[in-house]
Amino acid sequence: MRIISAFVLLFFINFSSNAQTIKDFFGATKHRVTWLGIDYSHVKIVGKIDDFGGQVTVTAEELQTKWYPAWNQLMIDEKEKYNLGKMLHRPSVTYDMQMIKNINAVANIDSLEIKKTPFYSEEQIERFVSAYPLEDKFGFGAFFIAESMNKNNDEAFYHIVIINMATKEILVQSRVRGTGGGFGIRNFWASSYFEAMEKIEKDIYPKWEIQYGPEKPRPLSAY
Repeated sequence: MRIISAFVLLFFINFSSNAQTIKDFFGATKHRVTWLGIDYSHVKIVGKIDDFGGQVTVTAEELQTKWYPAWNQLMIDEKEKYNLGKMLHRPSVTYDMQMIKNINAVANIDSLEIKKTPFYSEEQIERFVSAYPLEDKFGFGAFFIAESMNKNNDEAFYHIVIINMATKEILVQSRVRGTGGGFGIRNFWASSYFEAMEKIEKDIYPKWEIQYGPEKPRPLSAY
């Protein structure tokens, strides 16, 4: 019985690895996607952290222990507003955010401040993803990697990343800008990823679909 179970598991792993390609993701069948969260472990604060909260003083420790979890939790608490299924052109998504929450909780916060807005390369994003502990996960995973937050410009940059969780292969990724707004630290910066989500839904995803999706049949000639 154990041999049969091991064989079935091995078959499932191989099938999952081979089936989760970029063509599968953008194919006619809307495969399930797991939302892994917002990875703040590489985020940089452009300017001084002391100015980050406006009239409210914020420390690096508070960002890590209070606000990183709050910004992730908001996506669950207000699913209708932060509609990830809509962003990814699916009826819904599943949520499995514990891995990224754990990564955020132990991230190095000694060098958060930076003078200029960074721009992470594809190679850097690949390196970040390669470190994820995804040994027990299969299927498509989607998440944000927060790149920078700039209170002086009221803007944040995120990388939307979609991967094959079984292999950690990045299928697509794109850098997106969002504008902060609203009252309070949580809502102000949540507005930045809400705007990023709208851009993905209306602009980035349709372009991906044209590039990677199934070819549309050509109209018949009138002659």
